[in-house]
Amino acid sequence: MIGLVTALSSEARPLVDAFNLKKDQGTRRFDLYRSDDLSLIVSGIGKIKSAIAVTILCQKFELSNLVNVGICGSRNMLRPVGQALAVHKITDATTGRDFYPELLTDYGLEEGALTTFDRVVTEDTPLEPNVELIDMEASGFFEAASYFLELDRIHIIKVVSDHLNVNHVTREFVAGLITRRVDDLRRVLTLLPAPKAPLFSPDELLDINRLVAHFRLTSTQQYQVLDWIRTSKVKGKFTVSLLEEFARTQPMGKSATKAILKNLHDHLV
Repeated sequence: MIGLVTALSSEARPLVDAFNLKKDQGTRRFDLYRSDDLSLIVSGIGKIKSAIAVTILCQKFELSNLVNVGICGSRNMLRPVGQALAVHKITDATTGRDFYPELLTDYGLEEGALTTFDRVVTEDTPLEPNVELIDMEASGFFEAASYFLELDRIHIIKVVSDHLNVNHVTREFVAGLITRRVDDLRRVLTLLPAPKAPLFSPDELLDINRLVAHFRLTSTQQYQVLDWIRTSKVKGKFTVSLLEEFARTQPMGKSATKAILKNLHDHLV
């Protein structure tokens, strides 16, 4: 499933209509919409709210990609209102931290660098010379998303709404901007990295569960063993026969279990 995050309901509504998304009643604090292969959450304004929404979406669904869609201001008058851009760099204006989405695919959009502020920026706001595109969510979105997904699966698409003269930016105006860029977003979604194949086969999962049950491990030990197995699988060292060998061992007490687990760790990792 692909996850979409917007800050505003006026940004979300054209996407909900275009992709025929239905309201999900299972989330109270945020508006959430979904279909079989697409989910959209409305975070509200601000990087903290965006980060929370990302976390909720990633915990609720198994996502192959996350896309932040929304409006931004532009200090550059050569960026026309209504232009859609793929963001290749995000700077948090408060912390000074930079984040870099890995744009491995050409989306057919111009690219731009975005700065996330904690407050509304206007024509009178003092700005550093390198600030061009401006929003209030992207750094929070990206930092939270990076805990769940690889960087080439985190995407930010922004539509220029103003040149820091925000008085005309109404709900209807924003909805119109996003509506005119639905086809661009539809194309982007078709170009996103494909979902990865499951790390383990169903038979392997059965063997893993059998091993864990056999040793009657504590919760901490279970997490440790599963982490070792995942690491071993990624390295190409994992085999079912290895698990079967250890599953035939009958531990006698806590110290024996710890010794067996150490031996298992050494073989896996």
